[in-house]
Amino acid sequence: YLLERTMRAGVHSVMQNDQNRLQLVSPGVITVEKAHYTYLSLLAWSKTVRGIHLLGFRYPLVEATLERGSLGISNEWQGDKGKVSHKEGHLLVIQSRD
Repeated sequence: YLLERTMRAGVHSVMQNDQNRLQLVSPGVITVEKAHYTYLSLLAWSKTVRGIHLLGFRYPLVEATLERGSLGISNEWQGDKGKVSHKEGHLLVIQSRD
């Protein structure tokens, strides 16, 4: 909820440790670098997140929808970076090594 609080204040924040990097994003496009992470997971923070696109990952998405409680976990980069975009809702983007 700290990420949500900073997002509502207009501040982009990241929570990170040696194994994970989490960011809560509003609609738009972000580039996520593989760095030392193995997996990318997406979780719907809003009740519904619509228009999700993934580019540069083993399992690409086009105009996908995630409902809160559904899983979009353990995707893998195809290169050094990938793009995540969505049109509606708030999306928790998790980069992880474990």
